[in-house]
Amino acid sequence: MLSLPWPAIILEFDDDEFDTAEAAAQYVKQADLSMPTFALAISDDLTVSGRPDPMGLGMALVLDAILAKGFEPDGFKQESGYRVYRYKRMKP
Repeated sequence: MLSLPWPAIILEFDDDEFDTAEAAAQYVKQADLSMPTFALAISDDLTVSGRPDPMGLGMALVLDAILAKGFEPDGFKQESGYRVYRYKRMKP
């Protein structure tokens, strides 16, 4: 279980971090995000369409799904092999 220095619901895929941008974005699109904050565990080796993603396109795809749900970035914490990205509900 991940421990964070802030209160948040952590969304993880099968008790592990997300390895593909497509899986993370799909999960966000389907998740019931009724809480004011949440966090996603994203692998440092995130892929897009089965390929490495050195330019960050994968996180852009994930962020697009997050923004569509009314959340915005609120920092991250680097862990061994992954980052835990924090998101908060946007102000109206």
